[in-house]
Amino acid sequence: MSPLGNLVELHAKAGIELRLVPTLWPVVDLVNDDRWDFSIVRIANAVPRDAKS
Repeated sequence: MSPLGNLVELHAKAGIELRLVPTLWPVVDLVNDDRWDFSIVRIANAVPRDAKS
């Protein structure tokens, strides 16, 4: 294994948009309401939808 360096900078150079959001639940709702071939496997590890921040 070797260090990759600044991952945020590498993503920016590759044209990959990164967003920091307080919750992924709106994305889950969008995926479930649309016909995307997409899943969010790690959502099982997320804070419950009804949890207060």
